[in-house]
Amino acid sequence: LSNGVRVNLKPVDFSKGNISVNACIDGGALRLLKNPGLAMLAGPVMRQGGLEAHDVTDLEKILAGNNVALNFGVSADRFNASGTTTPEDFELQCKLLAAFILHPGFREDGEVQMRRSLPSMFKRYETTPNGAYSQQAPKAMYGNDPRFTTPERAELEACTTSQVKEALTPWLQKGAMEVSIVGDFKVEDVLPVLQRTFGA
Repeated sequence: LSNGVRVNLKPVDFSKGNISVNACIDGGALRLLKNPGLAMLAGPVMRQGGLEAHDVTDLEKILAGNNVALNFGVSADRFNASGTTTPEDFELQCKLLAAFILHPGFREDGEVQMRRSLPSMFKRYETTPNGAYSQQAPKAMYGNDPRFTTPERAELEACTTSQVKEALTPWLQKGAMEVSIVGDFKVEDVLPVLQRTFGA
């Protein structure tokens, strides 16, 4: 697009009535290594934070009756904002994701949720074979390299929503972006929408 956003378009005929929209932004867990735990906290904070102007509850009311979704994930080298929609709601889905990337809510709901889950998560690490393996094996295999290991509980507890906001904002605002559209659509129909949303 004119602003440098790269778009991949893949119309398919085996996904009638569904369109998947995935926006990948440069960054990811490897950019957050200075503060172990931020990559794990970023997902919940973003997903539960809603938009700057509307929390998750507001969004549910505003978007009721529309087929859109709002997901966020962190992989090694990118942040992913995605949703699955229908041809009728495609533009709304793109507007929602664009707003989510540029104006996320960064509310503390996700942090609170994660803090509640920490005792049970680390209990599994201590008391189950699978839990112990998933935490200890990467440490042994990769020499405690933080790129491949689970942060210690104290490191996770030290992370905050404000730290996630400070770390992610530069990437979300200015990071290179690649948007992939897969599903039931015609290229000539979706291009103007992409130009009005991600292209703007």
